[in-house]
Order: sequence, then C-alpha cells, then structure tokens
Amino acid sequence: MSKYIITLKPTDAYFFGQEIVRVLGNKQSYFQHSADLPQQTTLLGMLRYQILKQNKQIPLKNYSLACKLVGKKSFIVGNDSNVDFGVIKSISPLFLIEEDDENNPYFLFDKRFSKSEENLQSLFIEESSKCDVVNGFNLYNRKAYILKSDDNNIYSPKDGFWSGYMDLGNDSNKIDTGELFKSQIKVGINKNSNGAILDNAFYKMEYKMMEKHWAMAFIADVDCTEMEFLRECEDFAFMGKERSLFRMSVKKVNENKLADKIERCDKIPTNNNSDEIFRVTFLSDCFVEDEKDFYNNSLFANIETVHFRNLSYIMEEGNNYSEKPTKSRGYNLIKRGSEVFTNEIQSLNNIIKGGHISKQFYKIGYNHTLIEKMNK
Repeated sequence: MSKYIITLKPTDAYFFGQEIVRVLGNKQSYFQHSADLPQQTTLLGMLRYQILKQNKQIPLKNYSLACKLVGKKSFIVGNDSNVDFGVIKSISPLFLIEEDDENNPYFLFDKRFSKSEENLQSLFIEESSKCDVVNGFNLYNRKAYILKSDDNNIYSPKDGFWSGYMDLGNDSNKIDTGELFKSQIKVGINKNSNGAILDNAFYKMEYKMMEKHWAMAFIADVDCTEMEFLRECEDFAFMGKERSLFRMSVKKVNENKLADKIERCDKIPTNNNSDEIFRVTFLSDCFVEDEKDFYNNSLFANIETVHFRNLSYIMEEGNNYSEKPTKSRGYNLIKRGSEVFTNEIQSLNNIIKGGHISKQFYKIGYNHTLIEKMNK
C-alpha cells in the first residue's frame, strides 16, 4: 500500500455548490453561496478521474481495466457491504496546509471556546430537569447539561465560539476562517440559446478565494503492489459547479508523519476512568445512523448540520461516461468543526464509526474525529 498526498491550490475564485432547502418550497435561491471546501465525494471523483487519465482510460478503452483501477461505481450511500473503488483503498478528510510545510495539517475547529479551557468540564456539571429539547438539541427526554454563562471565565454568550483552522500537532498555531477565505460576488442574467432572457433570469453567486500561501490537501491510500497505478505529477484539475481550476500536485508520502498525525486523532486515549470526560471534534462531516443513541451517549452537543447530496455514476461497458449521473437522496450530516462532550467515549465512538453505512462514509474521509481527554 502506498500513501500519496494530493495538494490542490485554486488558480482563481472557485465555487462549490451546496444545497439549501428553503422553508417555502424547494426552489433554488437566486443568490447562491459557495462552500469554503469541496465534499469528500468531489475529492474521490477527482482522484478516480486522475487514475483513469494516468492509465490512458480517458476516453474509456478497456472496461475491465477501468473497473480494476477505480471500481464500477462511484460513492452510493448504503449501496453494499463492500464499497469498491479499485486501487483506491481510502482517502483522508480534507485539510489545509501552508506552502512548503506539508507535515502540519490544519483542520476546522468551529465551536471552540474563546477563553481558557483549563476547567472545561465545569461548564456543564449543572443539570437541567428532564426535557425533550435544550437549545435546539433533541436529547430524547434525558437529563441535559447546559452552559454556564461566565462563572469560570470560559464561555461568554457575547464572545461566542472561536471559528478557525488549527494545527493538529500544535494548537497554538491557528488562523481565523475569515483570514483564509474571502468572497467574490458575481452577478448575471440567464439567456436561452437564442439570446432571449429567461424567466427569473437574474442570479447572484458568491465565489470563494483562498489566501495565496495556503492549499487544500488529502491523503490517499492506493494499492500499488502490482504496478504504480498512481504516479507523482504536477497537473491541473477541475472541480466544483463552475468547473473551477486547481493546480494539483501528487506526491508519495515516504515518511508517514503527516498520515500518522491524522490517524492518531481517531484513537481513544488509554488508561481511562469511568468519570473522565472526552471532547470529540469532527474533523470532517459525519453521518450518524442512530441519532437517538448518539445523543444518549453525549453530555453536551455543540453541533451544526449540513445537507449532503451527491452525484453517483455506474460505469457500463461501451457508454464511455456518456450517461447522466444520478442525484442521490438528501441526508443531514453533522458539520465538520462541531464538538461533542461525553463520558461514554467507547460507545459514542462505535456509534460514529461502527455502523454499516458509517464505515462506508469513513472510507472516503467522512466520520473522522479528534478525541481528547479533558480532565487529565
């Protein structure tokens, strides 16, 4: 098994679509906002395309070889027990890196307390009476823990939570989200092929621009025992709704320091007592199969959700990617950067990663977490 780091640097403003279901109907708003980062399924599709391209299968020439390289199907939620992407065995969650520093991955931490966290567990030792919903979280009629306002100088509603990207190896290295991503607004009018203006033609799109000294990256585990199906290269890749252009670099990871940092995040700290509290930070969006069990094993959940829908494609001999891809049904995922506190870390970890569908998501970089012991 070979590990590769795939680095993606936008050449200009880019756009990654995100589905927003409005209260009034299911119509698309004229004002569309790009996400800061692509979905994991977008990364998987780009990598599959790159492997086919490097092995001269674009356009498709050898159907059996193409299936061996990247599998017959793209990601389909709950498709079968053995999700097969050919020589691609797994990909990591997307992270950010500074130029010339590939060993320090930065992930989104969207719900961090702005002040000192030395006595963080004291935030939620006060229980409310039993209730169904506290601060928007359905806690299934269990006792709920609430945030103290400012007693311990840890949390203030006025300050809210810190949102930014932080180095996994050194939490003093961090950068605010607003310093990394800027917006660029573009407006226009849709016309038909004859030049006539369409109904509801006006549109407004918020593109994203990334700070020039940063790049997106992920790790791919690729089976190269038979031959080197993925080779180091410098190339360009198109991604996103508007086919945004990215400068792509593919390099072998000879020293696994970077990969080890990411893999260690998911491991549960050892020598745990029953009264110890853990913080679970979601490094990528997360699919939860049993929402009730998830909350029943959480002391406090500081989370947002994001709507997930992807395009899937089944490769058939002779169609040469000419068929239109299928849009999946929609799912609500826990958004990356969200945090949960628990004293049932083993149970919660199994809920996040142990289910049949959760394992499929995990393979392509979803459902990854950082587990930290709080009362050390």
